[in-house]
Amino acid sequence: MKKMKRFFLALIVALAIPVIATVQAQGAATIEYGQVVTGTISNEQFEVPYTFQGTQGDVIIIQLSPVDILADLDQPAVILLDSNSGMLTSSDSFGTVTLAARLPADGAYTILATRADGRAGTSIGEFNLSLMRPPVLESGSQVEGSATSTGGTFFVYESGASFLISYNKTSGDFSPQLLVNRIGSSNELEEVASLSGVGVTGGQIAIAGTGSVASTTYVIVFQEALFDFNFEEVSANFTLVIKASE
Repeated sequence: MKKMKRFFLALIVALAIPVIATVQAQGAATIEYGQVVTGTISNEQFEVPYTFQGTQGDVIIIQLSPVDILADLDQPAVILLDSNSGMLTSSDSFGTVTLAARLPADGAYTILATRADGRAGTSIGEFNLSLMRPPVLESGSQVEGSATSTGGTFFVYESGASFLISYNKTSGDFSPQLLVNRIGSSNELEEVASLSGVGVTGGQIAIAGTGSVASTTYVIVFQEALFDFNFEEVSANFTLVIKASE
């Protein structure tokens, strides 16, 4: 009789596990490309999940930043999971954390808004989480854009050849930094070149090709420079031209 009770108890526990997992998945909020959501990281809930539908080949940017930069959420982190809850990539930083990734397949993905060191971490507070799919530029593209001191403006360019970026600020109250990164093998952003300065209103950056047959994915960002402190939001307008070298 005791063996039979243990058997039924084990069976009940086994059946309960998938039910719990389903409830957790259903409890995640949704986020879409171009959307910004607000949430709170606490010691009780140090991982806040958001799900979205992605397409194979999408290059996405996820940014998580504290609502109040002087509050206690000083080390935010982001984890990106695939449809099987496997970790694709993660990143953490002081202040705003930015994560880039190329999606490997169609399906549902989960973003975990969290903090450095997870359960053992101490950062708590409100956050803004944004999910972006930046426009993909082609050689010869000329675009007009705008940037603010509180967030980044992103573009994607894919090439294995050398290319030239021409930038010109047309108006605005600050000079954004132009930053060129490439997405590494582990989805980390690797800085390639930058152009910045309080008085900089334009310039050119020449990027050498990798020599590889496969294209390299570059992420071009306009953002506030690290030590360019603006205590209220300011903006700038610009033009950007990108062209493959002859």
